[in-house]
Amino acid sequence: MARLSILFLYTLSLALILPSLLPNLPLLFFAPFLISAVYQQNKISCLWLAMACGLVIDLLSSQMRFGFYALNYVLAVKLLYGYKYHFFEDSVTTLPILTSIFAILLTTIQLILLYLFGYGIIPTWAWIKNDLILMPLCDGLYAFIAFSLPALFLSRPSIPRRSKTILQRKAEP
Repeated sequence: MARLSILFLYTLSLALILPSLLPNLPLLFFAPFLISAVYQQNKISCLWLAMACGLVIDLLSSQMRFGFYALNYVLAVKLLYGYKYHFFEDSVTTLPILTSIFAILLTTIQLILLYLFGYGIIPTWAWIKNDLILMPLCDGLYAFIAFSLPALFLSRPSIPRRSKTILQRKAEP
């Protein structure tokens, strides 16, 4: 859990710093963190973490009512949790691919929730191209650059061990 806490603080710092550096790129900053949590925690813990991340996004944004993003994140993690068995945990491409899938799922759920809450949003081809294709690819690239690459460079190389044989007998002819 300590490793996940450090990852949360890293993600939170990215969520606070990157919007000022890239204001026209609305990334899902907590998506890679939640994908990592899906592989490290049980389902209930992941749902709590999704709610916490959604509440942070709710606090940082002023577009929607409070709790909208928390509900959206919880529903997306609940739907995505079962798919963790279809991908290898230790692959370098798992986190970017699942982040892109999470972004597509989150955007689709957001569209449904906006419709249910009375916002008359009609998807257009430009919206589909931008929000369901290009932005999930950007989120996957963000996950690769900010999470997968540092993990490759920071991982400890395994040290080959010698066998634990202390005494060896010489073979007699």
